[in-house]
Amino acid sequence: MLYESRWFNLRQDDLTLPGGEDIVFTYVDSPGFVSVVPITPSGEVVLIREYRYTIDRWVWAVPAGGLGSKAGTEPGDAAREELAEETGYVVDGELRHVASYYACVGNASSRAHVYLATDVRPATEQELDQTEMIEIRVVPLEAALEMARSGEIEDGNSQLALLLCEPLLAAGRDAGQEAGSDVGREVDRDVGREVDRDVDRDVGREE
Repeated sequence: MLYESRWFNLRQDDLTLPGGEDIVFTYVDSPGFVSVVPITPSGEVVLIREYRYTIDRWVWAVPAGGLGSKAGTEPGDAAREELAEETGYVVDGELRHVASYYACVGNASSRAHVYLATDVRPATEQELDQTEMIEIRVVPLEAALEMARSGEIEDGNSQLALLLCEPLLAAGRDAGQEAGSDVGREVDRDVGREVDRDVDRDVGREE
């Protein structure tokens, strides 16, 4: 072990390749992280804009955080905690696990867990680490998806999290539109019945 911390470890292993060659392989041993796509009751996405020292720039992202500092915490619970810590938002609706994947298999063991959080609302103040500089932005869903597709969101894990959630968000939107259409049809039928009754009463008076 070259380096150990509560977030990740840096390992260096001696390996013998199938061809018999001995090598030294160095990689990051990480417990992984969670990413949360938070959706407000009005269908907007809560994004963050965060300064990243490694690239010396501000980047758009979804709320996320490592599991290394949350030993023993289930990923779903960690997702709720990270959302509250980075944005001050809490989940009133559903927190749904969407997918898990290995984020960088060439040099890290880090496994990512993506969650979709619905009906989120602001409830607390941010609780940021000393190294975190985060601004909160609430943007329309389609704008957030376009930011992911176009590369305006440069954080790859955030891009993937949004695009993984897109089919679920589209299905929910379509269901809402269909429900609205059903209500409209019911109103039309009710209005039609009222008109028919009025016509019947008018005809009766004429007679």
